[in-house]
Amino acid sequence: INNMTRRQICERVWSNERKKDDFWESLHKVLPYRTRASVYKHVRRSYHIFDVRGKWTPEEDVTLGRLAQEKDGQWKLIGQEMGRMPEDCRDRWRNYVKCGNNRAQNKWQDSEEEKLKNVITEILNEQLNSPAPIINWTLVSEKMGGTRSRIQCRYKWNKILKRDALARAQTIDLNDRIWLLTKLQELRFLPETEIDWDAIASLHPKNFWTGNDFKICYEKMRSSIRDFKKKNVMEISSILLQDL
Repeated sequence: INNMTRRQICERVWSNERKKDDFWESLHKVLPYRTRASVYKHVRRSYHIFDVRGKWTPEEDVTLGRLAQEKDGQWKLIGQEMGRMPEDCRDRWRNYVKCGNNRAQNKWQDSEEEKLKNVITEILNEQLNSPAPIINWTLVSEKMGGTRSRIQCRYKWNKILKRDALARAQTIDLNDRIWLLTKLQELRFLPETEIDWDAIASLHPKNFWTGNDFKICYEKMRSSIRDFKKKNVMEISSILLQDL
């Protein structure tokens, strides 16, 4: 690799030939804490052989829409014809172009939020026996009638989850807040990274609040302390207990 030019590296990265060298093995050894897949994807994005990356023109969107219909799912061929990375073409298609003029860009209406919740609930209910249910955002967008792209749906859903979680955490009463802060002191946590919020929630006598509820509640209380980033959990919980 040390004696290869950038062009040679790019050609090797995107070569279709099955070469018996240790090219990818050598790269992975440099970053052993990364998966082979993540190294592969990152290198292909950094050392690509395509002419264009970045902003898409309206004309390119039209061409991409046509090719996506003609060569359904053949992103490698589409990328070659567009002179762009296959992944860029795929993401542009499913995140923006697919919905076309049907895609709304204005503020979400309450009825849209309710429909999004129903669609995702339906998808998750079909995976009740799965240990790690997966939300197919392309399917969500389709079930929304194509009025919102997959990326819009995913972003909105994450905002809804955060909003609902914050609202729920704010209902934690004074006694339970005191219990939480006292428990954090008893367990003598220092860096927040050590806190197992689910384990703490399991210790609560009511067994009503989730680990995420307690985490958000703590973070909300913590934000009232000046320079809290310079303090550890023991110091923060002590200050908060004095203020309650």
